[in-house]
Amino acid sequence: MKAIGVQGPQVPENDPKAAAEWWKALSPEERQTYTTLYPKEIGATDGLPSDVRDDANRTALAQELNLIQEGNWDEGFPGESDETVNRRLNNLEVLNDQLDKADSAPKGKELYLLGYDSKDDGRAIIAMGNPDTAANTGILVPGTNTDMEAVPGQLSRIDRLQSAAEQQSKGESVAMITWLGYDAPEASLTDFNSVGGTGRAEDAAPDLRQFVAGTHASHDGSPSHTTVIGHSYGTTVVGAAASGANGLGADDVVAVGSPGMTVDHASDLQMDPEHVWIGTAEDDSIANNTAGYTLGRNPTIEMFGGNNIEVDTHGHSGYWDKGSQSLANQGAIIAGKQPTEVPKKDFDMPPQADAPPGT
Repeated sequence: MKAIGVQGPQVPENDPKAAAEWWKALSPEERQTYTTLYPKEIGATDGLPSDVRDDANRTALAQELNLIQEGNWDEGFPGESDETVNRRLNNLEVLNDQLDKADSAPKGKELYLLGYDSKDDGRAIIAMGNPDTAANTGILVPGTNTDMEAVPGQLSRIDRLQSAAEQQSKGESVAMITWLGYDAPEASLTDFNSVGGTGRAEDAAPDLRQFVAGTHASHDGSPSHTTVIGHSYGTTVVGAAASGANGLGADDVVAVGSPGMTVDHASDLQMDPEHVWIGTAEDDSIANNTAGYTLGRNPTIEMFGGNNIEVDTHGHSGYWDKGSQSLANQGAIIAGKQPTEVPKKDFDMPPQADAPPGT
C-alpha cells in the first residue's frame, strides 16, 4: 500500500552506477520511506546496497504472501486466474522457506534476496555472503528447467562453490550468487526452439549485464574479483551477455556442461580468452551431444580458444560434487587462482543420433 502524497522513487533506469549515486544522495529518512512504501521497486534496482535490496525484497515478498493467504490477491494481481495465483503462492512459499532456513546461518553463509518474481516459473536472485564487501564474487547462472522449485538445489551449489573458493582464497572473503533472473527454457520435444534456440539467452543478456554492473556499483572499496559461471543453457546466457553491448564486465567466465555460448570464438566474448574456462564431463551426454549445433561452436575444441579445466565428475549435473576436482577448479577461478587445465580437443566429435532433449 502506497501512501497518498508520497512521490515514488525517481530511480535512474538501466544505470546501476547512477542508481548507486542517487541512493547515496538520499537522507536516511528518504531511504527508509522509499524502502517501506516501494519495496518492490527498491529491491529490483541494480546498484543499490545488497542489504537494502534484501530488506526491501523480503518486505515485498511478505506483502505478496499476505495478499494471497488472506484472500485479497485480486488487489495485487488483478485479473489473474486461481491457477496462476496458486502458482505464485507456491513460488513464494518455496522462496520464503529457504530464506527462513538460512536465518540462523553462520557469518558468511547468510542469504541476501537481491531479486525475485513469483509469476509463472518464478525467478530468484540470491547471494550467499555479502557481495558488497566480498573480495571475490561468483555468479552462477543455471540452465534448462530451472524454476523456483529448483532454488534449494541452486543454493546447495553456491554453498559448495563458496566453500571451495574460500579454501583457496588465502583468507579473502567470498560471496556467491545464484542468478535465476531469466525465464529458463524447458526441455521439450514439442518446442525445440525454447531450448535449442538463443532467444531466451538473448532476452536474458541485458539483465545479466546490468546485474553484474550493479554488483560493481554497490561494492565497497576496491572492486571485487568477479567470476560468472554458466551451467548448461546458462552458459548460452553468459555467452550472449558477454558478446553483446559492452561485454559482461567479469574478470573470469566459466562454462560447465555447455551446449554452446552463441559465439564461435572465446575472443568474441569481449574479454581476454585466457580468462575463459570450459569444463565438460566425458559422459555429459547433453553437452557432448548438443554443442556445436544451434547454440554456437563447441567451446571445448581448440578452434574456440579459451582454456579447458579438469573435470572428474560424471553426467550433466555432477560438476559440484563434494571433494571433486571439478568443484575445486571452479573454486580456484572464483578466488582468482590457477585451476588445473587439460588440453583442448583438436576437433569436434559428431553428436550421437540419440541426443536427449534439454540442456
